[in-house]
Amino acid sequence: MTDAAGCQDTTSVVVTGDTPAIGFVGSSATACIGSSSPYSVSSTSGTYSWTVTGGTIASGGTPTSTTALVNWTATLGTLRVSVTSANGCTAVTSLTVTAYSAPTLSTAAVPPTCFGASDGRITLTASGGNPPFTYAWSTGATTKDLTNVIADKYTVTVTSGCPSTTTVRLADPYPILCPKVILRRL
Repeated sequence: MTDAAGCQDTTSVVVTGDTPAIGFVGSSATACIGSSSPYSVSSTSGTYSWTVTGGTIASGGTPTSTTALVNWTATLGTLRVSVTSANGCTAVTSLTVTAYSAPTLSTAAVPPTCFGASDGRITLTASGGNPPFTYAWSTGATTKDLTNVIADKYTVTVTSGCPSTTTVRLADPYPILCPKVILRRL
């Protein structure tokens, strides 16, 4: 700066604002349709505004809350959170979420051929969801189908980002009963 006499002087001014920092913490960009997913933001204190497209806030998401549970109803949605400081400065963050449906399961069961036999079979078909699929049977098997099994109840959980569970019961055929034959000599 120069005055009328030609003297110069320099000064520095530091301007600080109170715009809050905000960001999602440990929040996933994928979710399951029809189930609640947790979301958290890190921020300094302030007043929060949560908005969701493609879902609804199940709990949390209040003006004083840094967390919310969101139920996703669409395959693509957005979660937007803004925080406003005491001085009126606002920061915004958003997260685009892809929501998947759970796989649809169908089974075909072939019971054991004889009472007590271990040649039963369960064939599983999974569709929808977000392949590839992983399989977890109540027997500990991780294969798509079960073979050489006895009559029993079997449960499988198929996961492709979102889980789906079904139960199949294999029944033993009735045992073959032979009538008692008495032979008499004449």
